[in-house]
Amino acid sequence: SDFQPGAPCTCGCGTLKEAYPKDATVSYINQELSKRLAYGEVILFEDKPVGFGWGYELSGQEFAETKYRLPESRNMIQEIIGKDNIYFYISEVGVIPDMQENGLGTRITTSLVDTGTFQGLPLLMRTNANSPMVKIAQKSGMLAIIGPELELVDQENPERIVFRKT
Repeated sequence: SDFQPGAPCTCGCGTLKEAYPKDATVSYINQELSKRLAYGEVILFEDKPVGFGWGYELSGQEFAETKYRLPESRNMIQEIIGKDNIYFYISEVGVIPDMQENGLGTRITTSLVDTGTFQGLPLLMRTNANSPMVKIAQKSGMLAIIGPELELVDQENPERIVFRKT
């Protein structure tokens, strides 16, 4: 609330823009939910959305090409997860701040894990090391295959962790 669109950026780089413009955000979510085996979930509380998540099927090559921009990063991830292997990718999970710590993120993630497992697919997810999703992924049986505390570190974001469950 301290940082309103149109206000000068505190670092001096220009003016602040809206982080998630409604039309662009709706378009992005619709695009994500149009992918193969897409599954999404929204949790409502008092008729208001308080949590959401979605995932979809993709190959190791698609993951590398859509989630990484550097050729060396793309090559590394394809070597690790297999270019032709098919996964259920847990793309997004979010819970509004005042509803966190109530198990909603775990509930949504479990539903996504169950969806991928039901389809007979291994799971793939990436997040940052300081995210609550790290503990949720670990509770869901996912193992970190890239991360700051492992031999393999994400070249584009050293704080990023990639999880896999086979």
